[in-house]
Amino acid sequence: MANRAVGFLISNERQAIEDAERQRVRDIVLERKRRQDVEKQRLEKLEVDAQNWRRAQAIREYLNALEQTADRHELSMEQLELLRWGHAKADWIDPLKPGVADVLDEEIVIPR
Repeated sequence: MANRAVGFLISNERQAIEDAERQRVRDIVLERKRRQDVEKQRLEKLEVDAQNWRRAQAIREYLNALEQTADRHELSMEQLELLRWGHAKADWIDPLKPGVADVLDEEIVIPR
C-alpha cells in the first residue's frame, strides 16, 4: 500500500511538472500571438494612413488644377468657397496634419 501511495505521489508530481511545462509553452505562444496581433494592427493603421494621405493629395491636386483653370477668369464666390472647403477637408483627411477638427468628427445622436 505504501508503494501505491508513493507511486501515486510520483505520478501526481510528474503530472504537475507536465502541466507547468504545457502552461509555460502556452504562455510563450500567447505572448507571440499578442505581439503578432499588435504588429498587424500597426500595419493596418499604416495602410489606412497611407490611403488617406493619397486621398488628401488627390483632392489637393484637383483643387490646384481647378485654381489654375480658373486663373484665366476670375473665381466666383462659389469656386472660392469650394476651394476653401476642399482644402479644409483635405487637411482633415491627411494623417500628416493631426488635430484638424471637423464636423465629420462629431457623433450625432438623434433623440427618440
